Amino acid sequence: MNPARRTTAAAATTVVLATAGTLLSTAPASAAVSCASPVFKRQFFANTSFSGTPKRTDCDTAIDQNWGTNAPATGLPKDNFGVRWTLTRDFGSGGPFTFTASALDGIRVYLDGSRKIDLWKNASTTVSKTVNVTVPSGKHTLRVDYVNWTGSAKVKFGYAARTSATVDKVKPLAPTGAKVTYDTTTG
Repeated sequence: MNPARRTTAAAATTVVLATAGTLLSTAPASAAVSCASPVFKRQFFANTSFSGTPKRTDCDTAIDQNWGTNAPATGLPKDNFGVRWTLTRDFGSGGPFTFTASALDGIRVYLDGSRKIDLWKNASTTVSKTVNVTVPSGKHTLRVDYVNWTGSAKVKFGYAARTSATVDKVKPLAPTGAKVTYDTTTG
């Protein structure tokens, strides 16, 4: 392929088309995928440092995978790969939550960039940890980084509100947009 064709092909891949009121673009896979909360955006990397452009990006409703000794997706190695899940959601009035993670090999969990779980080691058995976290009110970002160095690959993460009266002392948010009307005809 001559240089002129490479330039033309590169320019053609950046063209944005308007069709039937929607925009279609050929942006990189990581930029093109948008997942509605509470669904995680999942990015696959062909390395354990999460560097470069992800090899694949999609949406994932739950972090609960067991790839065994296989590659997690086409085009990825069966060893020395990384997967990153991110989710930004509204936690309402906030309060106490439990984060539970398990993995074979390494897993790290972050809330707004602050590490809450750190099990970052090449393990021969599944490692797991549960932590209690107080999440402030409003929108926050969860990020889960997982790496498989060698052997079997499996990962699981979940979070849940702690709602028992002895733990949850946070008042719920007041309803917004509530209206009361009175019909004088019907009383």
